Amino acid sequence: MSELYEKSLLKLELDQVLELLAGCAGSQGGKEACLRLHPSSDLEEVNLMLEQTTAASDLCTRKGNPVFGDVTDVCPTCNGTGRVEPTVLLDRKIENQIQFLAHDRKVNHIRLRVSPYVAAFLKQGFLSLCRRWMWRYRVRIDVIADQSLGMIDVKYLDKNDTPLIEY
Repeated sequence: MSELYEKSLLKLELDQVLELLAGCAGSQGGKEACLRLHPSSDLEEVNLMLEQTTAASDLCTRKGNPVFGDVTDVCPTCNGTGRVEPTVLLDRKIENQIQFLAHDRKVNHIRLRVSPYVAAFLKQGFLSLCRRWMWRYRVRIDVIADQSLGMIDVKYLDKNDTPLIEY
């Protein structure tokens, strides 16, 4: 950044303004987002932000200010419970569910939607865990890597992508 730009930010006392704004945020994530704000020199970005601010202001005028008093951050690993399962036991947990679905529910085709890391682990090698489970439980298993899932999240689906186990 140029020296003039830095001097302008000091004159505007941007750091103090952002601290005041962060003090009004309802969650830690909101505070961090407020402190990351910075002025833009891109005209299109400025116009877009102005339109969004005007639209939000109009909505607040018509409908009233939204209440964010009970906003909390939720950890994607534990879903806010504070308890995390050890990842060492993840393959056993998956195998137990496959056994339940294959023997008790008589399902013959299971799609596992897991994180890419878990998918690589399950499909690793010629005698992979996935292949061993297919032989052991006489069920077809497709492992699908899904970036949107957390590290230890597993979704059990049938061949039509219908959930087999509800959470």
